[in-house]
Amino acid sequence: MRKLTGYPLTIGFSTGKLVEVRVGSTSHDELTMQDESEALVLALDSFPGLDFFARLVQQNRIHGIILPECHQYSHVSGLANHWNIPTISLSDFSKLEFGRQTCIDANSGLVLVPESETDNSLIRSLTDEWTSKQKDALKHSKEVATTKGGVKFEVSAEILSVADVQVALQNGADGFGPVRCELVRDSHGFSPSSTIEVVRTMEKLTTSRPIIVRLFDFGGEKRAAEISGNAVRLSPLGMRGIRLLKDEPNYVRLVAELLAELPLDRVLFLLPMIISPIEIENFKERFPQTRDSIGVEVETPAAVYQIDEISRMVKYLHIGPSDLTQFVLAMDRSLIGPETAPLDEFVQPVLQMIEHVTHACHRANRPVSVGLDYRPARKLVSQLVKCGLRRITVSPRMVPFWKSTIRETEDSN
Repeated sequence: MRKLTGYPLTIGFSTGKLVEVRVGSTSHDELTMQDESEALVLALDSFPGLDFFARLVQQNRIHGIILPECHQYSHVSGLANHWNIPTISLSDFSKLEFGRQTCIDANSGLVLVPESETDNSLIRSLTDEWTSKQKDALKHSKEVATTKGGVKFEVSAEILSVADVQVALQNGADGFGPVRCELVRDSHGFSPSSTIEVVRTMEKLTTSRPIIVRLFDFGGEKRAAEISGNAVRLSPLGMRGIRLLKDEPNYVRLVAELLAELPLDRVLFLLPMIISPIEIENFKERFPQTRDSIGVEVETPAAVYQIDEISRMVKYLHIGPSDLTQFVLAMDRSLIGPETAPLDEFVQPVLQMIEHVTHACHRANRPVSVGLDYRPARKLVSQLVKCGLRRITVSPRMVPFWKSTIRETEDSN
């Protein structure tokens, strides 16, 4: 068995024919022309744009992905986790053999190439082992997730599509996390109308809890043709999130259209990239119908250090640790390496910020959660236990695995 060691971005074990994808030249049509009955493992020769990758991962025949070097904090890694596709970051593609059956062991960070019948037998055994773990996690997914020390967690599902709503219910999610508007897409790309469809579906299936809708966080890797002004740049430090209301008229139009179609009595709007309480007040003045239905995503150091005032102005707070990490470390989240931010745990400055925000929310009697679009890890659970944070939001497909990981965590309050 030939083994290549990489950096695991997700969990899972899968096998398929290895196909090279030249980002920028390989089209989705070319992949569709492959034998539709054949599972594929894709090796992307360069870091992909988010729109391209989002369309890629929604193809059912994609069973694994190999990416150039990137971190679990990247949006691309987050999408791979969302769709539960075994994905590994690999620094050297020279030893890959395209056209061959290749296995992605994202649990161990290995690319496996069988070279004999004995190897094939081992691959079948590993596949059966992973299938058994999946079934066991799903079997207990509707039970409360409690650490061995007795700490209970609420595990909710982040939503990007109507299908996610159904998957969340089937997989035992304790609730619905934010609908992330700028990542909700149809077959053609970014789609505000699909966000409305998702919310209406959730409205029919939930009766008591508010439906959390995170407003468009364009900027950085996340772009849309509708937002084409100079305000939106590829840099993660370009104009981002709610501040686009100031300089981008199309952003204002998108928000207004969304508000006109959504059930305001059921929806709580999550404002992204907040850096000042003034931004919250300005949003309420511009859209007064939302005044009593505002939450914020805490993902900037500026918001962390004004959290006492911010928490008194809103009804719900959600921590975005990936953006928070990139701003704290002064590095693009896609470029952060394991030597800077170890896999499967928060770096200490970010952990201290999460704890600070959590305690402020408890003092203000406000609900707080953290988004974890990462591979499940006991170390992360232990860190959250110590912070006092008990609500997490994850991919609907990851709910059973996060609950299983919580139950495996040796920790006490």
